[in-house]
Amino acid sequence: MQCSFLTDGHVLVACPSGRIDTITYNDFKTALHAELDRTQAKHLVIDLADLEYVSSAGFREFFLAGRRMGRDGGSLSVCSFQPQVKELFEIAQFMTAYAVHDTREAAVAAAYDRGKGLNVAAHWEIDDVIDPADTRLWIATLTREAAATPRPRGRVRPQVD
Repeated sequence: MQCSFLTDGHVLVACPSGRIDTITYNDFKTALHAELDRTQAKHLVIDLADLEYVSSAGFREFFLAGRRMGRDGGSLSVCSFQPQVKELFEIAQFMTAYAVHDTREAAVAAAYDRGKGLNVAAHWEIDDVIDPADTRLWIATLTREAAATPRPRGRVRPQVD
């Protein structure tokens, strides 16, 4: 397994080649996290054009990289599948977890579009931007928490006239 990296502004493009399996996943993880730390990229695109195979250990590293990017306010997307790798992604249902694009150029353009939305929110001082795909989850969570919170007895705000 080899992995090369390209940087396009705040977008890091990782290009693994060969196989990511139980033997090589740690090499991929180490190289990816070192490059993310070095570049401080906000968005990660994993270009799978030269990847021949990925095991569950590789999927775990993709998932953890996506979680890291989301925690840092960025995004993960994957692109340029080989047919056999695409089939594995469909079986693992990874296609629904992160953005999938046909080409590297489309993935980088989508990362920049996502970054524009976050920059506009920061400019207009909107405290948080909720991804439309996450809206249902946020509403359900808040509703469930509100229903589970017991109401206090008596006056709720005794200092308010």
